[in-house]
Amino acid sequence: MDAGEAKGEHGGIHEAAIGVGSCVGPAVGAASLQFLPQYANGGAIAVSVLLLCGLGGLLAIWKTAR
Repeated sequence: MDAGEAKGEHGGIHEAAIGVGSCVGPAVGAASLQFLPQYANGGAIAVSVLLLCGLGGLLAIWKTAR
């Protein structure tokens, strides 16, 4: 595949972001269960809030790029 240098760099950034999300999401869920064990759904709620923050960040980037 003949892609330019910029496309390869953006692909690397994309893969790095996926890797960070794969580590941070479960870590936040586990930390919330460790520190707040009295809330059974704490892990799911914490990860859901994290996903909503990520969506908000993507929307903010999308809005400024237009």
